[in-house]
Amino acid sequence: MKKATKLFLLLVFFIFVSCISQHLKSPKKIVAIFDQVYGTSEMSSIASYTTGNFRDAKPKEVWVIDTWKVLKRLEYKRLNSKFIDSKIEGNKAIVVLQTQIHATGGKVDQKEVFYLIKQDGTWKIDELVVTDEELEERKEKI
Repeated sequence: MKKATKLFLLLVFFIFVSCISQHLKSPKKIVAIFDQVYGTSEMSSIASYTTGNFRDAKPKEVWVIDTWKVLKRLEYKRLNSKFIDSKIEGNKAIVVLQTQIHATGGKVDQKEVFYLIKQDGTWKIDELVVTDEELEERKEKI
């Protein structure tokens, strides 16, 4: 009986730790998840790590569907990303990525600045500013 109790307590402990770790993802980890799934069929997995401000006050499900439609039409793909910098001050954080994306206009190199805030113990993307965009011209065969 004691062995069963110990196993049960151990299981409860691991479940508890798992639930807590969900809330302990760093701003850099949140942005890494965003970078992996934005523009893919897995976009819904990042919605809970965004604020209403980021989603233009749209409910998560509506934001995912609307954004997915636009990105699909643009043939949007994230090609490469590299973390440049990150900084946390209290309940606010900034994470900067250098990225390369592809859309109907061609490849674009750009810097993405993510502003995150901590809400209820979870870091969430509140704003994304894209700067330093450089379009690689399409080289079409004639």
